[in-house]
Amino acid sequence: MRVEVGVRHPLHAGPTGNAMLAFLDPEERERLLAESLEPLTPYTLIEPEQLRARLDEIAREGMGMSFRDHRMEASGVAAPVFGLDGTVCGAISLSGLAERFTPAVAREVAPNVRRVAIEVSLALGCKPRENWKAWLA
Repeated sequence: MRVEVGVRHPLHAGPTGNAMLAFLDPEERERLLAESLEPLTPYTLIEPEQLRARLDEIAREGMGMSFRDHRMEASGVAAPVFGLDGTVCGAISLSGLAERFTPAVAREVAPNVRRVAIEVSLALGCKPRENWKAWLA
């Protein structure tokens, strides 16, 4: 598995894009969901209603998991990073080969990924968000 630096990937596939998409301004999120969403694998969600449900879950949990929906050989978990103005500006992710990075592994590492994303957000000057305490519990 190889990740190319500087290559753009669609937000609707994979944990990093989903973590960012879930926390975009609702108007911007809907604009992006209205575009044609191309499947990257047989597991990529391309139906807006299914993707909205996943994004709502990510927004509640503060992180998202992905299993083979961006690349068949990869799975991962990601949490959003917020900038000085409180808007999402990136994400922290941890990925691995799908055969090793199982849902159980993702659940085990997810709290640490979420915690690191919060620490980076604070370092960028983001004020603590209301839901962070629940995410860290």
